[in-house]
Amino acid sequence: NPSGISINKDGIFCIQTCLMAVAIVFILIGCYFDVSTIFFLAAASFLAGCVERNLSLVKAMIFVIGTTIIGLILSPQKLYLVTFFGFCVYVLLAERIQEKEEQGQTSFLVKGHIWIKGVVYHAMLVIAVVLMQYLTGLDQIKKSVVYTFFSGHMAVFAIICIVAAELLWVLFDKAYFLFQQQYGHYLKINE
Repeated sequence: NPSGISINKDGIFCIQTCLMAVAIVFILIGCYFDVSTIFFLAAASFLAGCVERNLSLVKAMIFVIGTTIIGLILSPQKLYLVTFFGFCVYVLLAERIQEKEEQGQTSFLVKGHIWIKGVVYHAMLVIAVVLMQYLTGLDQIKKSVVYTFFSGHMAVFAIICIVAAELLWVLFDKAYFLFQQQYGHYLKINE
């Protein structure tokens, strides 16, 4: 039904809790299958966008905080929750900008949406790199095959890392809105 269905407050809480459970499952799967970690963390954060788009920003923030707390309890890889939380912050910002755009607003938030999303993404990326340096001393990067291959050419390695980070941003942003376009309407709720 394109107009959605009417659900009482208990039903909304139930749907939000079920989505939270699915997000936790995605996070846990990502912890055990390292090759697909980013995919599953992104999928879990996309659910936060569904909650924000179909319920409210407040309920989405409760969803993110609750999922993060439960994830910290259940997840064997606690640092993955930092990535999940960062993805959720980005998704909620992108969703808020999209909502303003659809309302026809022409504020700076809407006009400069790509710049605002870029600044937020890059700020979170810098925080992640600094956090990784502080917590692990970048030992994880130094152990990688790519790092050892380019150990004599650090400028090339730095350029590859920057290009990979920019591609991750573009892919994440495009994947989120494609996800919403394809599947977001299945959770259309009228309170």
